Amino acid sequence: MPCRDYYPDEYTIQQENRYLEQRNKLARIACRAMEALEKLGRLDLVSDAESNKWYEQHKKDDARAKREAAREKVEKARKAKIKSEALAKLTPTERKELGL
Repeated sequence: MPCRDYYPDEYTIQQENRYLEQRNKLARIACRAMEALEKLGRLDLVSDAESNKWYEQHKKDDARAKREAAREKVEKARKAKIKSEALAKLTPTERKELGL
C-alpha cells in the first residue's frame, strides 16, 4: 500500500498549519498504538525498522518535552511568587499610582 499524505504538494501558510495539525494528530495516533502494543508486550507485531526507530525517538522527545514543561511550570510559579511578594510590599497608594 503506498501510504502517504494525499494533500497537494503545493501549499499556503493555511495549508502548512493544516499539515502541522495533521502531523501532530498522526503522531498521537501512532504513539497511542505503539504504547498499547508495548504495554501488551507485543512490539514484535511492528517489526519494521522505520516504526521502531520513530517510536524510540518519539519516546525520547516526549520525555524531553515533559521535562521542559515541568521546568517551565516551576519557573512560572517562581516568577508569580516574586511578583506577588513585590506587590505585597506596595501600599494602596503606590498600587494606584502604578495602575495596579
